[in-house]
Amino acid sequence: MGPDVYEGWGGLSCGHAVSRTVRDSAALLDAIQGGETGDAYAAPPRERLFLEEVDRDPGRLRIALMLEPTLPVPVDDACREAALATARLCESLGHVVEEATPTPDLDAMKLWDHYGKTVSVGVALKVAAREAALGRAATADDLEPITRISVEAGRRVTGLEHGAARDTLHRASRVFGRFMRDYDVILSPTTASVAPEIGVLRLDRDYEAFMAPASAASVFTAPFNMTGQPAMSVPLQTTDSGFPVGVMFAGRHGDEATLYRLAGQLERAQPWIDRRPAELV
Repeated sequence: MGPDVYEGWGGLSCGHAVSRTVRDSAALLDAIQGGETGDAYAAPPRERLFLEEVDRDPGRLRIALMLEPTLPVPVDDACREAALATARLCESLGHVVEEATPTPDLDAMKLWDHYGKTVSVGVALKVAAREAALGRAATADDLEPITRISVEAGRRVTGLEHGAARDTLHRASRVFGRFMRDYDVILSPTTASVAPEIGVLRLDRDYEAFMAPASAASVFTAPFNMTGQPAMSVPLQTTDSGFPVGVMFAGRHGDEATLYRLAGQLERAQPWIDRRPAELV
């Protein structure tokens, strides 16, 4: 996140890239991994280059199949079937897959409420820093409506509320950590709906119209923002018209290596590099 940025969304967000190959994702993480001088904390050091992990055998993994999200958001049949098809692929490669979820041990509504508070405070802090740099307050023309709503919400959060929210997220990390004693990775849909049309997730939309597709897009992924576990979306499946449907694998804290080994194995078993949606061929 450095050199002068320390946390995104209070530690819930950081940047990487969308790539077309596992190799490229691994090589980029090799280039940017590691802490900046003076960081308060950093990811555990890698054992070897992530690029080298891509060709290594992942061994026989214990995989938890999580088909239901932490919130009662409906899951498209195509997304559910993508996860099930990937589970069958993993079993054919020798892995052990069983349906399991850590979510019964979580107060989902409280968790998501406190996640929202933490994100809003992070957005408000970012805008405040920009206002200080510009020497003026942000105007309605500077911020999309969804961003402005988040900033206003963040400014209403008290210090005690923010501290309580952070505690809730840390407790979720412990719940997932205990769950991962029994599993090497968690397999789930990446999103609860197939890719929406361009413009559906614009930040200048009406809030109510934005929230449903935004929730569908993040309901499986956000828990791993909260826990700090590494996760990857792999384009193994497609719709009938050829559009990719992602499936997600999340690993133990600090164990990106297992994910890259598994991703490399899956890419070799079911390559996606030459696929194109029918509309683009």
